[in-house]
Amino acid sequence: MQESLAPEARKTLLLGGLLALTSLLLHSVPFFLFGKHPLGYDTGFYRRYVIEPLVSFPNTPVPGLGSDALLPRIVLDTLRFLHLPTDGILYGAYFVFWALVPALLFLFLKPYLQKRGAFIAGILIAFSSVAYMGYWYFLLKNALALDVLLLACIAIERRWIWLWFFIDIALVLSHKTSAIIYLLTLGILFVVSHRRRKELALHIALAGFLFTLINAPTVRELTVVLPSAVFLDWHTYFILSLPFLIAITLGVRAFWKYKIP
Repeated sequence: MQESLAPEARKTLLLGGLLALTSLLLHSVPFFLFGKHPLGYDTGFYRRYVIEPLVSFPNTPVPGLGSDALLPRIVLDTLRFLHLPTDGILYGAYFVFWALVPALLFLFLKPYLQKRGAFIAGILIAFSSVAYMGYWYFLLKNALALDVLLLACIAIERRWIWLWFFIDIALVLSHKTSAIIYLLTLGILFVVSHRRRKELALHIALAGFLFTLINAPTVRELTVVLPSAVFLDWHTYFILSLPFLIAITLGVRAFWKYKIP
């Protein structure tokens, strides 16, 4: 049995590593085209955090990395102890987070789509122009939370109990929007799944309680000043998605012919 499993595990590791490497290379392209600092939007928030004098662990919150973003701050502060340069911490961590996205998606989907279908899904998300736009905004919290969210999908499906409890806490302490998506996903699973309702209810209660406890003070702030953010309009979304729409149209026959899940 062990001899038959070893080649399968090696192939899975190889395909996951290939997806991670592909994503890493794709996300390094702006640095070759536009210089040392090609990314925008939230880069300054994270740079300020890393160059602030370390007075505690995790360090004092700054705009963009408030008290609710505990896990990203811990990651960045841990990297400080390696005495890496600021750019090495910022861009290195960001690269790793984005490299893990297609690899984790591949691991999650492999039992359902087989290796070929899951690998294609990983390639699609690695080359996603919409996701690349988010990458350019340097949304580090989002990237880390997306990894944790995909890890949650794997933990739930494979019944990794203790990892699942850790994820309940980690997501809530990483990124508000991802935590909301996670709670909504658990809620949908609770409705459609009859065998695991008690288990799901426990995780909904734990994650929901922590989310409420952490974000309750912001409710009053929202009544005073509504948050603002940059989103893609439908026209931009369509233009960015056009290559994929064309690829889907041209690739339908191939999927049917080769019976790709």
